[in-house]
Amino acid sequence: SGDPDLAPGNYIRLRVADNGSGIDPEIQERIFEPYFTTKEQGRGTGMGLAVVHGIVRNHGGDIKVHSEVGKGTAFDIFLPLRESRAGSTKTQVAHDAPSGTERILVVDDEAMIAEVMKRILEQLGYCVSSFTSSEEAFEHFASDPYNYDLVVTDMTMPGMTGDVLAERVNAIRPELPLILCSGYNEHLSYERLKRFGVREFVKKPAGVQVWAEAIRRAIDESPADRRRDKRFPVKRGAFVIFRSQATERGRVLDVSMSGLAFRYDDDEGLPDLNDELSIVSPNDGFVVDHVSYETVSDVDANDTGRRRGIRFGNLSPVQLERLGAFIRDYAMEPSQA
Repeated sequence: SGDPDLAPGNYIRLRVADNGSGIDPEIQERIFEPYFTTKEQGRGTGMGLAVVHGIVRNHGGDIKVHSEVGKGTAFDIFLPLRESRAGSTKTQVAHDAPSGTERILVVDDEAMIAEVMKRILEQLGYCVSSFTSSEEAFEHFASDPYNYDLVVTDMTMPGMTGDVLAERVNAIRPELPLILCSGYNEHLSYERLKRFGVREFVKKPAGVQVWAEAIRRAIDESPADRRRDKRFPVKRGAFVIFRSQATERGRVLDVSMSGLAFRYDDDEGLPDLNDELSIVSPNDGFVVDHVSYETVSDVDANDTGRRRGIRFGNLSPVQLERLGAFIRDYAMEPSQA
């Protein structure tokens, strides 16, 4: 055809057209630019047409746009015609890309991106669950927080943004690594996000190799530190009260997401493992109620009485969230103790 954007040969043309409002001539030349969007902040990434354009050009094709304001728009996609049938249509990942078998939770409000991420990571060997709603993703995570080894979340999402999701996930499992990705140049406090477990920042769009390496770094970086159950000294007065010993209070010494230590000044015996406890702050009425536990220990704490350790049992999502709030509001980092 003599088209300067297409090599001579046979092509298949796919036309996608509508009779809508059309595209303003002033922005037609920009519609394929990455991150260009006419939608309001948080409602679109500006990557849809850019991704399609890149795929088509990488296959030796091109896209033509014909639009009139008030009449509609037509996109003509030209793809070179193969002489023989293609082999497998399955997307192949780079052979030298690092892989793994860990369980990953992917969150992106763009359904296409979430699905593509799921397929790529599954081909790398990972077990992946993907969500397009950050609220639903958090509810799913909170119902079984130890079911995942990594969370990958977009930053700009309606409702709960990626940084808020990271903070809430971190309140439940402080040792769990997260990867935050974004197509925008947000003004992010990286030091703040790192405190919430964000170990990698990936700018979209990113290739398979970039994702594969970022995931391995996030999972493998300082594994001993991540697996350690960090205990936080309690900075304000808080007590544990057991159901069977409602008149006795033990002062909370330190706490983690899996257990706590408290001090008793009396000589009473250890609580029954079938008992339940409540964590109470009498100053403002904060309570984590009906907490069950699996193990209990009793050690001598010199002149401070008896120090007893509790390992929590199966806590509900509500209890986990309240416990995370207690650590956030009533405890301090071990280095600050």
